[in-house]
Amino acid sequence: MKLQINILLVLLTTIWGCAPMMSAPPAPPMPSDAKQEFGAGLMGGAVNTGGPHLEPLGNAQIWLRRKAGPQMKDETGVIVQTGWPSLVSGGVYTRRSMAASNEIRSINYQFEGGWIWAGASLPMAFKVGDRAWLTTQPGVRMSFMGLVQLPVGMSWQLNDTLRLDTEVGGRALGLNNEGELRTSLWMAYGAIALSSSR
Repeated sequence: MKLQINILLVLLTTIWGCAPMMSAPPAPPMPSDAKQEFGAGLMGGAVNTGGPHLEPLGNAQIWLRRKAGPQMKDETGVIVQTGWPSLVSGGVYTRRSMAASNEIRSINYQFEGGWIWAGASLPMAFKVGDRAWLTTQPGVRMSFMGLVQLPVGMSWQLNDTLRLDTEVGGRALGLNNEGELRTSLWMAYGAIALSSSR
């Protein structure tokens, strides 16, 4: 019986580790005339699980988001990813605009969830040029690969439909196979993504 419980805990931890590694979707708002956006990104980095060596990690992620709400300032969407160590996962999210959002800043709150993972974040984007945004999306996620995420990025609207997103960040803390907090766990990553809206 103990062996079966340990196998179940390992499987749950593996599935639990399937939360998105980078901010998903990126923090900048869609262009005002767009109704939906499709994007794809790549992420690479290293994770310290408490051992003597850093372990590499990598991830590919896609998302589809649509405007929602009475004024079309909110969003809903789907996130799908694959990579190491998270294997394959998917989930949904909803993002709500806060009253402080306007033409030069976008401040939102987001709730997301998938198979045995959940999170909340504050996607924020601040216009720093005609087509450039400084972004961040601090958040917490119930996942194996870190409970706290602190990213910073830049996004550039390349034309009316395409946007390039970049991000560096870190995640810290996590849960071990017994459900205990792992303070020695941290990861650092860099990401690049391309989005197309219509």
